[in-house]
Amino acid sequence: GADLGRSLAEQSKFQEAEPLLREALANYRRTLGNDHLSTLTATRSLAILFFSQRRYAEAEPYFRETLETSRRSLGADHPTTISAVNDMSVVLRRLNGLAEAEPYAREALERSRRVLGAEHPSAVAFGLNLGSLLREQGKLEEAEPFYLEALENFRQPMGEEHAYTLNAAQEMGYLRQAQGRFAEAETY
Repeated sequence: GADLGRSLAEQSKFQEAEPLLREALANYRRTLGNDHLSTLTATRSLAILFFSQRRYAEAEPYFRETLETSRRSLGADHPTTISAVNDMSVVLRRLNGLAEAEPYAREALERSRRVLGAEHPSAVAFGLNLGSLLREQGKLEEAEPFYLEALENFRQPMGEEHAYTLNAAQEMGYLRQAQGRFAEAETY
């Protein structure tokens, strides 16, 4: 059920996926317990399903549970936990909790840089997430280094046409626009 549910969700067949993911989560909780990796994965899958449908208020408790369980069972520096920290920043941002989201974004970036390395794609993406969050709060100068770093670290290994590079360039355009540097924004 869980694999089929995730597959359907990836195909945007949300109404078909939701009951399968709910059933899988209930079964995992009952048979394996809340701390098992399969239960954790099913919890996050349900959170992502809701998030993908812009049902942020429904997604948030599942993301929060994923984070709390990951911290407890895997430890704060496990890559799954670091991703769960970043997930919290993203969902809180969508719920208009910019100030509440920022500490999670900073933690995800700091831990990923330390554990995975500063040039790891996840660390770079988490930096871009923090930069974007700072831009939305009007902290434009503080945001800029994160954008520049993302562009540099995505361009070199992945190339100009890679989706990560293009996303970083687009984000840089938004930053330049917010800074009133419209000619530069257009180039991005």
